[in-house]
Amino acid sequence: MSSGPRASIVMSLTLKYVRASLLYLAIGTTFVAMTMLSILPFSLTAFYFMQLYGFVANMVIGLSYLFIPSFSRNYLYSLGAAKAHFLLSNSAVILLIISFSGIIDLPKIIPGISLAVLAFSVYLHVFNVFMTIRSNPQADGDRLLQISR
Repeated sequence: MSSGPRASIVMSLTLKYVRASLLYLAIGTTFVAMTMLSILPFSLTAFYFMQLYGFVANMVIGLSYLFIPSFSRNYLYSLGAAKAHFLLSNSAVILLIISFSGIIDLPKIIPGISLAVLAFSVYLHVFNVFMTIRSNPQADGDRLLQISR
């Protein structure tokens, strides 16, 4: 899966994840610096969600959508699921950041709903990656080792 229109779409999707990841990193770093300098009262809980799910998870997930199909010698199982995951996870992370930051007073149910959406998006990613690997039994490590001998 190294070339063609489908590979181009996966690469574009991966770059969306990487861009979002870097944006979370920059904004989170700025917010923490402003908080430490007493310029902005920003909750560290909001910062943790921003960095863990915004920066780290987006980077890892985005790159996994690129590398897992290559390693498994297969196409990504579902581009639609990968796109839905991007929208769901980032919407949930943004709502969690807003909810825990204290900047805007949201109803108490919003963090719970956001966490449920975030969990669903993670499960969607795990399913998509698992099915990508599983759909090509020839990519099994032992079989690849036998082929290379």
